[in-house]
Amino acid sequence: MKLSSSIDLGAYKDALLAQIDATATTLRASLVTFGAPYAAKLAEAKAFLAGATNGVPLPYLTAEATARGVSVSEVATSVVEADAKSAEALAKIEAHRVVAKMAVKAALNHRAAKGAADRAFA
Repeated sequence: MKLSSSIDLGAYKDALLAQIDATATTLRASLVTFGAPYAAKLAEAKAFLAGATNGVPLPYLTAEATARGVSVSEVATSVVEADAKSAEALAKIEAHRVVAKMAVKAALNHRAAKGAADRAFA
């Protein structure tokens, strides 16, 4: 967004806040796997690693293990580890988003607001 002191500071801040939210949304989308299949695979992995499958079929883990030529245990571990890494990255994105928005709101002029927005995810 072009720095311009001719724009009302409040409106400028609002635009920067929307830009911060949009960037956070894009970053989150790159980390999140959506849908019932992923949720089912993660649930299978957590249950397997907790020893709570009691002979229940694990179609997602079994299919992936077979396709990759590895054990169900290896797949379950990798799924849970990947989910934990994603959660950590998502938490960092959210923290940066919140701090950047606070800094933009506290800015006293256009230059300070722009600087705060530019540092959001740097």
